Amino acid sequence: MDRLSLKSKLIINTLVILILALGFNAILTLNSLEKFYVESIASQYSVVGKDLKRNIERPLGFGKSIENFVGMEKILEDTKSNLIKKNVRDETAIHLSTSITEEVSVSIALPDGRILSSTRPDLAGTRLAVYDKIDYKNASDPVSSSPAYIKYKDTYVTHISIRNTKDEWVATAMIMFNQDQVKSVLKKVRNQSIALISAILCGGMAVLALIFHFILPDRFGSPGMNGNSPKFKLQMIVFLVVGFAQIVFSGINTYSFNTYYLEINRQKAGSLIHLLKEDIEFLLSKNIQIHKLVRIDAELNKIITGSPELGEIAILDVDGMPLYMALNPDAGDLDSAAGIKGEDPAYTIRVELMKEGRIEGYISTQILKKALFKKLLETGLDSATIIVISILFFGELLLLAFQFINRRRDASPARKIHYKAIRPIAFLFLFCIDISISFLPLHMEAIYEPLFGFSKAMVMGLPISMEMFASGLAILSAGVWMDRRGWYEPFFWGLVLAFLGLLYSWAAPNALQFILSRGIVGAGYGFSLMAVQGFVIVHSDEKNQAQGLAQLFAGVYAGSICGGAMGGMLAERIGYRTVFLIAAAILVLVILGILVLMETSFKRRKPMTGSQAGEPTGMEQIRAFFFNRSILGLLLFGIIPSATAVVGFVNYFFPVYLDRIGTSQSNIGRVYMVFGLCLIYIAPFIGRIMDASGSKKKYLVIGGALGSLALILYYFFGGLAVTAGAIFLLSLSMCFDASRPYALTFRETRNLGIGKSLSIFTSFEKIGQIIGPILFGALFMAQDLHLALAYFGIGYLALTLVFFLTARKDNPPSLDAP
Repeated sequence: MDRLSLKSKLIINTLVILILALGFNAILTLNSLEKFYVESIASQYSVVGKDLKRNIERPLGFGKSIENFVGMEKILEDTKSNLIKKNVRDETAIHLSTSITEEVSVSIALPDGRILSSTRPDLAGTRLAVYDKIDYKNASDPVSSSPAYIKYKDTYVTHISIRNTKDEWVATAMIMFNQDQVKSVLKKVRNQSIALISAILCGGMAVLALIFHFILPDRFGSPGMNGNSPKFKLQMIVFLVVGFAQIVFSGINTYSFNTYYLEINRQKAGSLIHLLKEDIEFLLSKNIQIHKLVRIDAELNKIITGSPELGEIAILDVDGMPLYMALNPDAGDLDSAAGIKGEDPAYTIRVELMKEGRIEGYISTQILKKALFKKLLETGLDSATIIVISILFFGELLLLAFQFINRRRDASPARKIHYKAIRPIAFLFLFCIDISISFLPLHMEAIYEPLFGFSKAMVMGLPISMEMFASGLAILSAGVWMDRRGWYEPFFWGLVLAFLGLLYSWAAPNALQFILSRGIVGAGYGFSLMAVQGFVIVHSDEKNQAQGLAQLFAGVYAGSICGGAMGGMLAERIGYRTVFLIAAAILVLVILGILVLMETSFKRRKPMTGSQAGEPTGMEQIRAFFFNRSILGLLLFGIIPSATAVVGFVNYFFPVYLDRIGTSQSNIGRVYMVFGLCLIYIAPFIGRIMDASGSKKKYLVIGGALGSLALILYYFFGGLAVTAGAIFLLSLSMCFDASRPYALTFRETRNLGIGKSLSIFTSFEKIGQIIGPILFGALFMAQDLHLALAYFGIGYLALTLVFFLTARKDNPPSLDAP
């Protein structure tokens, strides 16, 4: 019975993890398709909108006033009629419904936001709140491939500026459509994903049940933290099953995306051809011959320029020979075989040009295969990122699942609490905290308003600085709190503060309140981060304390990397603000988890090992601590410069820098993954080497040299590749951080108390973390940004050398022990 119970628990917990992984993958895939589909509709509507723009600007060129424009209502109704006409159908369509309903409206708004005329009479004379987001006073229409559209409540708005002969913005054409049009299309995709997930789950359940039947331990065993059961084998099985399920699911979705991409773009191309067909057939009806059309080449070039997913568009004679053609400059060898004579039916749309019932020629266009493969590559990278995140994510959840299975056995008073028990909780906590790490300054830029006379770049860094400042204050008080009351209270109330701060970040209406909200998050982070270290110290000894901290921070960095990467992808699809709400919801689960799973530890509170709990620290011990030359040098020339460089670059500079050079939010998140993966997998290996070494000072110097090199590289190079390399070098410098083991070798540190000493060291780190974003924000004002970074790196290297020359060698504990 015990064996059957254990097998059932393992299968149930593994299936829960599998459902979470596949479900999140499906949500991201659906959001990706939704974003692409909305852009396609907006792009299709913008084609009609530009035709409207020409029809209005032409009379304005003769001196007409937009306020007294005669015939505006008819022009708008004709535009709406063009929008709701059925798209060109073809034999390869798979019935992905994109029918346009009567809910589509076309309006003309004045620069002050007042609706001048609309196909919806109830809108005339009103002012829409969405207009606050439209400003063409100092900017022209976007020239990028992505159309200009805004989502406001349940409506999407495509907008195009209208200008007079002096190029002054006099009005805005707005095409609005309801999100129900998008939802109807995505419903089919969602149902297919649910069916696919169900099939994979059934297969996974069968495989797990079969394998667990043969590899589970004897009926009296249990895969606990310290048992002799084949825990590693169980973890590998779950990794393989969930990993393979993710790969299969992602592969099928990537293949399906190819079909959706083709059909959506075929429909857009059909709309383009329909408008062009009407114009040409009108000219043909006036007895203009098809080979004598005037300025048709310019019109074809406009279509290609505004539709980068098209490889070519041509007008052919009755024999299929091209008369006029426009080619996409991105079309290369991949598309050369798909010319007019060797066209690929799956990528080609052709319609007839008619005059009095006879065919006069054809319009032919082709979908650019390179554009398809580019989209497939983006989808593949997202899928690969999700798989990596899932491996880390369900690995931590697996530890949590084993802890849940064994919680009754661990509740025994004689049962020793293992220091690994806190790792999955710390993972989820950092996942919530760092889910915004890749876009925090970008969200601040979106809600920017002038503050305190600072430059915009410095204001963008204030949320990070406030978060670090508040966490520093919390860390200082957390050491005393833990000495007196144990680790549980600061951890629990830290979680509550972080939850409230995340909710405030989501609801913050302006920049100042958003900065304050990050302060609340930072305070919660500081209390909880110190508390989890206290948990490890309480439940470990001198022989495994370093290993316990390494395991803890592996979970911490795993949470950071997963949160950062996942937050980047979510922000790109659902917006920055909503991500804060998701993090708050997950944090509620963390709070409930510790109440259930950590109950035993709460009942066994004891003071921090190595601290003088509840007793005031004498001024002589504090003075001796700070006047130790090596400790002071470590604080000023080691810890502060390192924290300044790492947080300033990783948390602030690199996401802003990559965003400004055109890197997607998803790729920014993936670059951040390099930082986390290095700290998860390389740091423990280097940590074992440092533990076996008699000197920690040399590793601090190596770490400083690597960190400075990361910044000096910008003297020679720039761009995405060097930024990824700099992230890797900075993460390596963190792997060589031996500051705490080095400091603990001195008598003054141990006399002061481990808990209070850790608080001081962490607080000095926070000083550097506060300075970092502000300092790197100031670097953006430099005339040569790359040169400024290199000079900063040289200064960092100089401070590392000062530490090397002034600090003493490690003091062996056996000689200096009090």
